[in-house]
Amino acid sequence: MKSKSPIVVIGALIGAALLAALLYPLLTGDDDTTSSELVEEFRPVEIVGDPLPRVAGSLVATGLPAPTFSAQTFAGEDIAIEYDGTTGRLIGFFAHWCPHCQSEVPEVSEWLADTELPPGVEVLAVSTSAQSDGDNYPPSAWFEREDWPGDVIADDEAGTLGASFGLTAFPYWIAIDADGNVVEQRTGQQGIPALQALMSRVVPRSS
Repeated sequence: MKSKSPIVVIGALIGAALLAALLYPLLTGDDDTTSSELVEEFRPVEIVGDPLPRVAGSLVATGLPAPTFSAQTFAGEDIAIEYDGTTGRLIGFFAHWCPHCQSEVPEVSEWLADTELPPGVEVLAVSTSAQSDGDNYPPSAWFEREDWPGDVIADDEAGTLGASFGLTAFPYWIAIDADGNVVEQRTGQQGIPALQALMSRVVPRSS
């Protein structure tokens, strides 16, 4: 019996390899595709309470009650922020295309990763004003690259969360005490010493 031609054997092997390559994603699932499908750069936001006045030359919201809100992370995990007297918060609003945000986020990420926060204090990041043609888009990947140590809240496409907290420029920081009252607002890159000072002002009295 004649043996098969080497050309026929090689052709069969190539065909089998191509078939395996085509079937592999169907049989195993493409993890990267699945993960990206779960990530959305905008998420729904629900605000309860009056919006804070927009910062315009002076910090006009000091002493006012901050609105409560329900929002989600990039992956769709629900986050609800209310004020029950137990947790003071420092909330930073960032835009992926903002040069000062690009400088501040990695600095704050490293600081938070190496720092034990005071009892009853929480630092949150909000991604807002995302633009598909801007630097570092998508913001979800940007925060991941910068190793932000925790969940990032995704604003909706209209920027509802930022507008409700008086956002006018980036970065924007707002310090809220445990009872939900605005302690201070700051626009622009702050640096770690300034953020430490803000944080000290929202430590709950019982801590």
